[in-house]
Amino acid sequence: MGEAVEFGVRAQQLVSQLSGLESAFAMEVYGAYGSVVWLTGADSMAELDALQQLQMSSAEYQALGVEAGSLFIEGSGANSLIQRIA
Repeated sequence: MGEAVEFGVRAQQLVSQLSGLESAFAMEVYGAYGSVVWLTGADSMAELDALQQLQMSSAEYQALGVEAGSLFIEGSGANSLIQRIA
């Protein structure tokens, strides 16, 4: 579990560094044991689209994903979008 958390923090820091967006990494308190979450704040859908493009094109980001190896269960991930209505 410690290795997965260390990886998660490094991934969060890399995304923040490459994208310039605020992000956070946390372990779930409720739900499945050992679940983790990455949160990224953006002011527009364009910023989120740019982040997705960065993740698909950045060799550094992709290498980090390969490094994760067996730390995570394949197919267990999920994406969510939370919008603030102002």
